[in-house]
Amino acid sequence: MELVYITILILIAGMVGTATGFGISTIMIPILLLFSPLPQTLLFVGIIHWFGNLWKVLLFKEGLNWKLILGFGVPGIIASFVGASLTFLISDRILMKILGGFLLAYVVFLLLKPGFRIAKHKKT
Repeated sequence: MELVYITILILIAGMVGTATGFGISTIMIPILLLFSPLPQTLLFVGIIHWFGNLWKVLLFKEGLNWKLILGFGVPGIIASFVGASLTFLISDRILMKILGGFLLAYVVFLLLKPGFRIAKHKKT
């Protein structure tokens, strides 16, 4: 039955994330942490992201911007491995507090600055 609940969670998180513009992690991580330890939660959400991104690459392969992939994707992959390694070095309790603080700060920021946009130019 857990698999059914997780599948429903993935579908809802994917729909809400797509419609609102933020990632499924914002929804999935806090809910999955209620049922699984942090390393397993991060691994599961990472797998969901990997398949989602693979699907996007296959759908939009003609529009790939290799400069963007190298400048943003490669550092993101490296940072993901560093962050995942921290789950084995720092206690789950501390990491969950950091994650919770980040998510709260993000929500407060979005509430205070709903129209925030980063200007489009080559550096961004």
